[in-house]
Amino acid sequence: MAGRPRKPEHLKVVKGTHKPSRDNARRPKTKPVRAEELVAPLGLSAEAQAWHAKITKHLTSMKVLSAQDELLVDQMVETFDMMVNCKKSIENEQAVAAETGQRYSIIQKVVTKTGGTMVRVRPEITLMNELRRQLLAMMMQCGLTPATRAKVNAQGEGQQADLFEEFLVQGGAK
Repeated sequence: MAGRPRKPEHLKVVKGTHKPSRDNARRPKTKPVRAEELVAPLGLSAEAQAWHAKITKHLTSMKVLSAQDELLVDQMVETFDMMVNCKKSIENEQAVAAETGQRYSIIQKVVTKTGGTMVRVRPEITLMNELRRQLLAMMMQCGLTPATRAKVNAQGEGQQADLFEEFLVQGGAK
């Protein structure tokens, strides 16, 4: 996604920048899902399965999770699992280096085709950092960071409320 994320409609109404011509009146209204309804993907580590249960519990308590979001949660948990595996691989390399009396470094010297040397970040460190960025982006989409939590549009017990319509019905546009 390029640029800033879209601002929820109710925030536009409150700030006075809402334009009915730009409102999507036919946007899908989804029902919230219970944490028990979402099953962790197969093949995850025990740690990732526990994280799946925890994350779905948080999202369902915030009332931002619907059945349509199951794929996003699965991707988030799988990314978390890959990041944990990457970290374990780095820890294993650190242990091997310690056993041989060497110091593990996050950088390595690489010999080029011309015979010179270049200093590069180890690939496993680069991969783990990329996985962290992806995980953070997915968490932000769900409102799981302090900065994005305030911008989350929570669902009601049945369908997601059309807050602009409620505003008009309650006489806010007199």
